[in-house]
Amino acid sequence: MIVINLKSNIKEIVNAINADQKHLRLSAAIALTKTAKAAQEELRKEMERAFDRPTPYALNSTYVRTANVNRLQAEVGIKDEAVKGTPAVNFLGPQIGGGERRLKRFEKALQAHSLLPQGMYAVPGSAAEIDGYGNMSKGQIMKILSALRAAEMYSGYSANRARKLPGLTVAKKRRANAKKKQAEYFVGRPGGGRLPLGIWQVFRFGHGSAVKPVVIYTSKAQYKSRFDFAGIVDRVAARDFDALFLEQLQSRASS
Repeated sequence: MIVINLKSNIKEIVNAINADQKHLRLSAAIALTKTAKAAQEELRKEMERAFDRPTPYALNSTYVRTANVNRLQAEVGIKDEAVKGTPAVNFLGPQIGGGERRLKRFEKALQAHSLLPQGMYAVPGSAAEIDGYGNMSKGQIMKILSALRAAEMYSGYSANRARKLPGLTVAKKRRANAKKKQAEYFVGRPGGGRLPLGIWQVFRFGHGSAVKPVVIYTSKAQYKSRFDFAGIVDRVAARDFDALFLEQLQSRASS
């Protein structure tokens, strides 16, 4: 979990000022909450600047926990749970602190079926279908996993029985009403082992065939820190809180 708490010396100020304590505490709570929401908006802007075509899921991955009169503290964090998909903290965490990224669901499904070696990651190859956000299309991922008999792990269902697949697998996906062969995929090193390990697609022609890489396996998936989460929140707090607190105090004094 990645969380930043917005605090100040409000408690000491409130206790020292000879004024309506309830109004002071309420003003402080509102100012803290508004500051946290301003920080959340700045984080979204920074994602749009720092990342290449971030998805709406990523842009909406932060949350704010509001302050109240009994809890003079607001919280800005990154969601660490997800009903579907990967929790945002899994892919944003390495962007904030650097280091290795966690396995994606696609990679976990491959690894669970012995199709991705331990310590390796899957990155798009030249035959990968890329969506509008620069990610491999979910449709193609499902085709590959279905062909390699690993789709149930990706779609959120766990198999009731273990299915051990060989390290080099060729599989065909057919539809009952289809007359022609669907895409063929295999995991391996084509070209007599000269080409990189990955998932390759077979393209057949009238006088032969060819293979193209859909996914390449790599042992390097390191990220440099490029999303200054804590720094952004701290700068917004320093910029906005005092003015917001004063604004609330004046508003309540005049009401």
